[in-house]
Amino acid sequence: METDDGCIARDIPFCFMETGTIFIKDGKEYNIRRKQEQNLQACKSGMNHQGRGMAFDLRDSLGLSIPEENLYKPHYAKKCGTYSFRIICNGCSNCGGCEEKMSVD
Repeated sequence: METDDGCIARDIPFCFMETGTIFIKDGKEYNIRRKQEQNLQACKSGMNHQGRGMAFDLRDSLGLSIPEENLYKPHYAKKCGTYSFRIICNGCSNCGGCEEKMSVD
């Protein structure tokens, strides 16, 4: 299984986010019950495509450009790199919740 060639040709992001409970790779069947493990295996598959980034021209109600320092700054925890949807994620507010969950997962 490979990333859709149409996404690559058009440089559009593609995320293989979960394998599903029954996943067949190289002729071998895997039973993956936990969603977190499905996502981890999907990420390891190498099927994701980053694609081109999006550009925005954000303006206030008067039509003036919003300064960069006033824009949302996303935070990505160490765990974020192990999930497929990282390439389409807007980050988080850095509350620390996922860092605490890392030790439990």
